[in-house]
Amino acid sequence: MGRGTLLAWTLVPQAVLMLAGLGVSATSSILSRRSLPEPSPLLNRLFLIMGNLVALPQLILLFAMLDIILYNIYGIRLMPLWAFAVIVMVLGAALLAVFFARAIRQARRARAKNLQE
Repeated sequence: MGRGTLLAWTLVPQAVLMLAGLGVSATSSILSRRSLPEPSPLLNRLFLIMGNLVALPQLILLFAMLDIILYNIYGIRLMPLWAFAVIVMVLGAALLAVFFARAIRQARRARAKNLQE
């Protein structure tokens, strides 16, 4: 395999995932502005994070390429790819859980405030 082909095989998936993330993020932001009269900053942040979840596979792919390059040059491995993937996914899930908990708490407060009025 030539160097150009190898470079294309490593960069094209990342470019496609990046464009998909940008598209999903932009679409969700546009839809939230159109459907909600006053979207909350937390909701906008949540849509942004949800739209950019495509970055997680990109990060795993980047680690895999770095691991392959380091192994070919120095003969060392950083850590198993499956362990890195699990760590990244657990951290991503924890971040999403925090934002969903905040959004639910904010929705409950708004509902309680509307019931009091």
